[in-house]
Amino acid sequence: MRAYRSIDEARRAFQKLAANEPRLLPLWDLCGRAAPQLRVPDFVDDVYDYDPFEIDPLAADSPEAGWCAEDYFRDHVKSKLLLLAGLHRPGPPHELHEREAFEEVYDLLLNWALHRPCPCCVTREDTARRHSGSPAHP
Repeated sequence: MRAYRSIDEARRAFQKLAANEPRLLPLWDLCGRAAPQLRVPDFVDDVYDYDPFEIDPLAADSPEAGWCAEDYFRDHVKSKLLLLAGLHRPGPPHELHEREAFEEVYDLLLNWALHRPCPCCVTREDTARRHSGSPAHP
């Protein structure tokens, strides 16, 4: 895992790898858009059954409990990445077939491109960046 000084440096490294496989580029954006679905207030049909004190108006705009950015990565990004880099990449030999290339792309997407709005990931991300000497990205 290589340490980068900024998100811009990490993005340039990713773009250099993506020059060999342009289908990698949308994965960076996919990670950047990772965000939980917002809770939607549950409106009732019968106004007499409605209790305005049961709905927390502040919590209506907060993320669903249990959503995790790393789970999002595993479910939406990793399967696409496996087809573009690493041992499972189909086609003739390519520099992205190498394990090191896969690990570098994986690290860039997971640790730099992935937007982590969930509390379970923010604390781990901040701790990892503190140990690597890299500043946290926005």
